Amino acid sequence: MNEKLNETTAEIMSKLRTVFAEWFGNGHVDEEDPNTCLLRIRLTTGILYHHGTRYDIDFTV
Repeated sequence: MNEKLNETTAEIMSKLRTVFAEWFGNGHVDEEDPNTCLLRIRLTTGILYHHGTRYDIDFTV
């Protein structure tokens, strides 16, 4: 692991390695690359269409 990572980042990376173990270590992530970054996306709303029915989703509840 990159020694520049702080304790909080190291903890998050440890969790991500576990959750995404199937693809994390097969070339998709290079922790030694200084351009590698974690991106967190929080969905607030969404729309799902299923068999012609529209479902509005509120992820904030």
